[in-house]
Amino acid sequence: MILIPLSGNSPLSNHVSYHVSPLYELAASLHALAQIEPPEPYQVWTNEVIERFRMEGLFNDWDYLCPLFRYGIPDLFEADQTKGVMSVSELYQYFVTLTTDAFAQSLKPLIASWNHYHERPPVADDIQNDPDFVKGRFNLFMSSYWQLLFEATWEKIAPLFVTEAERIQQACADFPTLQSYLYKLFPSFSFQEERNMLALHTSDPDEQVQSLILQPSYFTCSTSHSKKKTSLYLLYPLSYSSR
Repeated sequence: MILIPLSGNSPLSNHVSYHVSPLYELAASLHALAQIEPPEPYQVWTNEVIERFRMEGLFNDWDYLCPLFRYGIPDLFEADQTKGVMSVSELYQYFVTLTTDAFAQSLKPLIASWNHYHERPPVADDIQNDPDFVKGRFNLFMSSYWQLLFEATWEKIAPLFVTEAERIQQACADFPTLQSYLYKLFPSFSFQEERNMLALHTSDPDEQVQSLILQPSYFTCSTSHSKKKTSLYLLYPLSYSSR
């Protein structure tokens, strides 16, 4: 069980916040695109994107990088560190300033997952032998994808995140409203009134965190949670909160 103490004297918004990252959504869209059978909500979209990749001369780059997204999203895209990246120039700068070692380390678990089911891809050897080459090719592909395709997608879905932010702010008005809201996202959430704590029931030993950070995502089909430092992060599909 993961516990989040609440102070009766401070607003709930001091304990509950949210992160939205266009760059994370870009990576999540590539994760959906990398599936052998894309999730149903994105099937038409993925067909259109693949066709555009062919038209724009990006398909070979995507085929090369696809193993990095089939079984997850590299942690270098995590919303807590990319939420300030709002344009293609900021994306490019983010990857330029990222160290090559941090870049390579972020990709290795995903390559290991790919290797478990498939033949070792060329990108795996390149990361080992020439990670700067992979980093440069990766950056150029991401910049091109953002500029040619994802930017228009983000403009369409951004209002959904604005609406979700308003829902979160309204949910933080009082304990019952927040509990109801969280229960829609994660039915294993409860409010322990006698201890004045939010509780996410898990199979793990009891531990406390200081804050809850919600991360709605358009290109995510299921919920997940993770603990980072003193915060509990909840990733969930945007559609869940409107059920």
